[in-house]
Amino acid sequence: MKKLYFVIVMLVAGTAVFAQSDRKAFSFDVGGELAFAIGDFSKTHSVGIGASAQAEYALLDQLSLVGHIGVNNFFGKSLGQGTNYKNAQIVPLRVGAKYYATDNFHAGGQLGAAIVRFTTAGVSSRTAFAFSPQVGYQFGEAFDATAKFDVYAFDGGTFTSFGVRLAYILGGR
Repeated sequence: MKKLYFVIVMLVAGTAVFAQSDRKAFSFDVGGELAFAIGDFSKTHSVGIGASAQAEYALLDQLSLVGHIGVNNFFGKSLGQGTNYKNAQIVPLRVGAKYYATDNFHAGGQLGAAIVRFTTAGVSSRTAFAFSPQVGYQFGEAFDATAKFDVYAFDGGTFTSFGVRLAYILGGR
């Protein structure tokens, strides 16, 4: 048992040493997003495209705080027989954390609020609780690719999507 404990401690310590980086204390990136509506949201909407900006502040060598703002447009579906759903726009404003398991691989989560605008019987805008677990990889000094699961919960429904964000890190990391 002591040997197993020793091996686990060495693996964790080795990962922590390997993950040391020379990241800047503050970075800013802009990116494009592609998302696919899932769950009940996919019955009325299909693909979403958008843009976002994100600021990152390194608290520790492996842990950062992030702030995110964006806009996404999900295209409405046409179900025939005169049933056409209008596009839905979502404007998320989230804060969260990002943990770097290695110098390039990261995982994290964000939560906050979003303005969700859609048309059912007239135009409706709602404020939603926004949550987004994420995993990603930074390529070199300037590019980041992140896979994310977005949840927007509001009175009367929930919109969910799975997407990818490709970002350019301004000034490198």
